[in-house]
Amino acid sequence: MTEIVNILLQNPLVNIPNCSSGRNTSIGFSTSDCLNFCIFPLATYQTPNGELIKVGYSKIQCGDACCKTTYDVCRSADGTLNITVSLSQGTGNCSAQVPNLPCPVNSIGQTGCIPNCYLL
Repeated sequence: MTEIVNILLQNPLVNIPNCSSGRNTSIGFSTSDCLNFCIFPLATYQTPNGELIKVGYSKIQCGDACCKTTYDVCRSADGTLNITVSLSQGTGNCSAQVPNLPCPVNSIGQTGCIPNCYLL
């Protein structure tokens, strides 16, 4: 998303207002799935306290929820772009996992089904 925003902002046809005007240009993206992050060990080496040194994760799609990422952009007095990013969750339900796919056998933890709202 950030890459697309940067490309758009370089286009001379995109009007970026001055921040002093109180207006901005908004660029929004929506996603519509949920993810369950499964955590698993990558190495068998452990510290004396039994803590794992390396872990990895896998993503399992689940549920359905709408998330919106918005980039609000205006131009400061010195010409630099002021970009504010916000996330919001819309409709849908991540707890309605269909099907309810389990994490791999060697998993040591999971997030459960959560909205796929993040900044890229």
